[in-house]
Amino acid sequence: MKYYEGELTQDQIDAGLAVMGREFDALKVMGALRKAGVEKIVPASKRLIARELKAGNIARVTQGIYRKV
Repeated sequence: MKYYEGELTQDQIDAGLAVMGREFDALKVMGALRKAGVEKIVPASKRLIARELKAGNIARVTQGIYRKV
């Protein structure tokens, strides 16, 4: 998956998706992506969250908190 400053591998995407449990925030996704070796974690996490929102897999609870649907 491409994002503004790079590209995520499937393993990195899976690491980001793994932390998208009941309720989560972008910081959890950023931490998982950092552990998976992503350098630019902010744009990568924004892109991954946006993709999952668009697909209907997660929903926004508040401005910074999301929930798996």
